[in-house]
Amino acid sequence: MLIERFATVLNKRSFMECFRIDESGYTGFDLLNAEQPFQGAAAVSINDEEAERLIKEHFPSLQATELKYQALSRRPKNHPRLLGLLGDIHTNYKCVTYVCDKRFLLLLIFLDYAVEPFYFERGIDFYADGQNYSLASLLYFAGPTLLDKGAFDALLAAFQTAMKEKTRKALEDLVTAARKTKWNQLPEAIGPLAGYGAPECLSAIATPGVSTDAALVVLQSLISRMEVMADGPYRVEHDQSKNLLSYHNLLERYINHDDEIEFRQSEIASIK
Repeated sequence: MLIERFATVLNKRSFMECFRIDESGYTGFDLLNAEQPFQGAAAVSINDEEAERLIKEHFPSLQATELKYQALSRRPKNHPRLLGLLGDIHTNYKCVTYVCDKRFLLLLIFLDYAVEPFYFERGIDFYADGQNYSLASLLYFAGPTLLDKGAFDALLAAFQTAMKEKTRKALEDLVTAARKTKWNQLPEAIGPLAGYGAPECLSAIATPGVSTDAALVVLQSLISRMEVMADGPYRVEHDQSKNLLSYHNLLERYINHDDEIEFRQSEIASIK
């Protein structure tokens, strides 16, 4: 009986659509890593036979079974082959790639936890009409000039440390860093911490489980498109690299969620 059940599971897996995913630029909670300013992930629905055929077609002399972009891109003669492979995949297979600027994402998270609770307590919808995105853009481009670049960088570093450590000292250091900026130049964004040391913001930052780790944002972006592209139930496969363990744990959380619910990140992105 157990063998029959196992065979049934294998049979279902073999016919279920499969998306293969991989990531790049993952640095955990540190979104200010100068060497890796971008984080991304990609998903493609393709079986082993088709993947092997494409490798042989575009790289007939390659001995390895896995393509390594960093190695292949070093040789100019491989550039047309890589572009040809990408063209084939984009034309003939379901695929999606998500890339984010980690500094901009950190600013959005900063506004979510170090600013928005202050306005919420006062009955103001901080997210109305995309105000949070507008303010994040202003901080991204004008923040270093308005607030003093060194002090602004120190503020962002103190924020992601406070989000990670959640200690009283880390929170006090964050408020101190905010007050060392020229925060009066942009009090809408820095005022809640620098002007008020807003306890509602500090409480939000100290909430267990919240962090600046971008894996959840990146994975949600992939899943929202896989949900649209998939014809029915699907499965996800990935390699066993250390970075993908974070994505694996998040995937398991989604899979093990029994209640029926829909998360709407935006008008065009949702997960059921």
